[in-house]
Amino acid sequence: MHTVKFLTVVTGLLCCQLLFAAQFNTGKIIIESGTDEALAADEGYLLISLDVVKEFNRMSFKANGSPGQKIGFKNIKAGRNMALVKLKAGQYHLNVLKDKNIHRYVYEYLDEGDFSFAVQPGVVNYPGTWLIDITPINRYRHRFVVTIQNQLSYIHPFFQTHYAALVKLLPLVYSGQVNDRYISHLSGMRAERFEKDQPEMYFDPLNDAHPRVRLITDTADTSAIEQRHPLLRKYLSSTDQLNGGVNRSGRFLLFGTVINEQSIIAVADTRGFQVQVVYQQQLPEGSALSALQWVDEDTIHYAITHRQQRENHVAHITHDDQLKLTAVSHLRIPARGEVIAVLKKQDNAVYFATAQNGAGRYSGRLYQLNIKDKKSLRKSFRRPFKLTKKLENVVDYVFDGDDQIRAATSVTYDQDNEQYVFHYWFLADVEQKKWRKIGRILEEDNPFFLSRLSADESYFYVITDRYTDKSAIHKYATEDLSHQGVLHEDQDFAIRELLFDDDTDQLVGYRYVREGLYRVKYFNQQDHRVKALEASMPGMNLFVHQTISQAQQLLIYGIGPANKGAWFIFDEEKQKLTRMFDVDPEYEALPKGQYRFIKAVSGDGFDLEGYLVTPKQQSGVTYPLVVIPHGGPVGVRDFAYNDSVQHFLAAQGVATLKVNFRGSAGFGKQFEQAGNRQWGEKIEQDIHDVVLKTIATAPIDKDRICAMGGSYGGYSAVMLTVLYPEYYQCAVSWAGIMDLPLLLSNAMPEQDQQGRERLKQMVGDPATELEQLINKSPVYLTKRLTKPMLLIHGLKDNRVGHEHTMRMVQTGFLAGLDVNAVMLVNEGHAFTGNDARTQLLALSTDFLLNTLDNK
Repeated sequence: MHTVKFLTVVTGLLCCQLLFAAQFNTGKIIIESGTDEALAADEGYLLISLDVVKEFNRMSFKANGSPGQKIGFKNIKAGRNMALVKLKAGQYHLNVLKDKNIHRYVYEYLDEGDFSFAVQPGVVNYPGTWLIDITPINRYRHRFVVTIQNQLSYIHPFFQTHYAALVKLLPLVYSGQVNDRYISHLSGMRAERFEKDQPEMYFDPLNDAHPRVRLITDTADTSAIEQRHPLLRKYLSSTDQLNGGVNRSGRFLLFGTVINEQSIIAVADTRGFQVQVVYQQQLPEGSALSALQWVDEDTIHYAITHRQQRENHVAHITHDDQLKLTAVSHLRIPARGEVIAVLKKQDNAVYFATAQNGAGRYSGRLYQLNIKDKKSLRKSFRRPFKLTKKLENVVDYVFDGDDQIRAATSVTYDQDNEQYVFHYWFLADVEQKKWRKIGRILEEDNPFFLSRLSADESYFYVITDRYTDKSAIHKYATEDLSHQGVLHEDQDFAIRELLFDDDTDQLVGYRYVREGLYRVKYFNQQDHRVKALEASMPGMNLFVHQTISQAQQLLIYGIGPANKGAWFIFDEEKQKLTRMFDVDPEYEALPKGQYRFIKAVSGDGFDLEGYLVTPKQQSGVTYPLVVIPHGGPVGVRDFAYNDSVQHFLAAQGVATLKVNFRGSAGFGKQFEQAGNRQWGEKIEQDIHDVVLKTIATAPIDKDRICAMGGSYGGYSAVMLTVLYPEYYQCAVSWAGIMDLPLLLSNAMPEQDQQGRERLKQMVGDPATELEQLINKSPVYLTKRLTKPMLLIHGLKDNRVGHEHTMRMVQTGFLAGLDVNAVMLVNEGHAFTGNDARTQLLALSTDFLLNTLDNK
């Protein structure tokens, strides 16, 4: 999208002029010229559908080319807006969006590459439903956010009901991104089952009740859920902590948490463990503490994020000789952005990068801030950091041991190749302050970020898999970014993070994942200072978070498959480990299941992993199993760490299994790429192979198995009942994909073309593989679907629209299947609201228990 100065237009009914007199929801056909509703040979109807969050003034559609036919609308209301327009056949696009009132002025101009669609002659064309919202960029600017979704499950019956006279004359055709067979498929199902008096299929998920669809709002009463599942909210409590480490003297540990809906920042004395509050506030819905760190001995930086808007703050603390806080003063940093580094050798000094789309002169620049007080802070913002002011669109910096910025990575968008380009810069001589561009990498060529500068400044440490199957440690020259070879490669595991000595800044080891848990590998085993401790604490991974040199202590974080984590102080001189506190003490007291690692081999030789949690085992007892495939499916993975859903279901007597199938990240490029185009095929075979191994090695009742998952996991759950109906007795889908071609029909502007191509590579291309995709889509497989299904979806899901669930309900209804849906009115793809997650898991649990207990 591009923002441009508003151009005055002429209103009227003449060709090639913009008509800003048209309005939505009149029920009348809008005719651009003349009064005849009948179509000429070169004309078609355009059915325009909008789903608007905030009302706005004006919008227009324009024929591609210049001058181009236009049609415009005014006073667009919040909610659903519909209009039927007669137009010349051709290619069109959404052209202008405008809102002007006392609160905001927003103008968006979209070119032919954005939201282009066809108007075919002799038919009613439906290109999709535009979802339009106005969101703030900052305090002074707003922007339109636009996506388009194919919602034929609603539009088709709407057209039949509101334009009955046209239904018998002209077909309704989807004219969006891909060929959509849904209308013909649905019509065929209706004709096959109902010879006469076909049932009314018109129901609107936004407004109408329906026997198969239940709407749940934010104000829904949850008292019945709390009676059935009194501990559920405690399992789902979001009391995860932020940790800011210890200050320079090692006396105070900084952490943030949420207790009784109060967001709290506190410090704990590392010797006496006395906790003192620095900040306490009940934040608005959708807000959270998002960053926390020490700046110096008595200065703290913290950030609060509200709906993707970040505010940065500083707290100065004062304490007496007994380490009791006597005063705390807070300061707000007056610009959007983030603290990217603390200057360790100075007090009250940080590097601050302002947001690329921030307000005014602060936008997209780097500043070295003195955060001592308001006066010094204002002075710091008078001019950008001189060393980097000529660099633009920087997304990453590399610092040396003296707090100097030595390298930078910037990103630009290549319009011709429709992809991002990464540019790499190096500052060889700090005194001369001359940046040298050392290389560029296209997005399609697997770019990387620079991790650290070597001691002799001849190369950068980089974690990448460009020349290896799994991510390894590579060297790239500071002279020209040429590849200098592999510094270290682990043949069995992908390297995830580099470890450097806090004092010497030397590379000492790395982190990797084995059997679903993070592990640490040190090049010199003497550096593994907690190895013996870890051996004495089964079920707990220990990580050195920080070295407290002055006190010869280590700050250690521990976490495992059945806890949310705990903080420890280890006195190296006394060899004494002291547990300071748990991340969530209330959660630790809840009933938990037992964790077991499952290893299997696929039919074509891939190693597969599963993470099983069963109820506390009793001799001779077998348990029902719920398989939980992860989303993605490519480039995403599951871990063996604590999963509240798994432990809650274990407390209900149900075992659960997570699987890393082909396509999952972290097992090498070959394994990940093997998941492409394997939806409903080898991915589900992998999942089933792990399930069979689980049945053979764990106390599982093979006749009581269901599947449940979100996004791709919801698709996989349903497909498992199709492919292996003798094993899987039901499916629960959260925001699941039910129609593969439909997934490709939803669109952002064409600037996201690179993402669309990746999706085609992962799923398949409807232009050339439509039949294959249809044959792997649950919506078209109702004759093979025989098991009960529960589908849960957020109405604000812009990633996998609720159309997927509505289509499954419609076709399932016509096929006589046991399929029911729940729509969460104010939720998107991730179900982030506390009440929404409670509803989600309660409904799923009740459905699973009812189905499994009846087997």
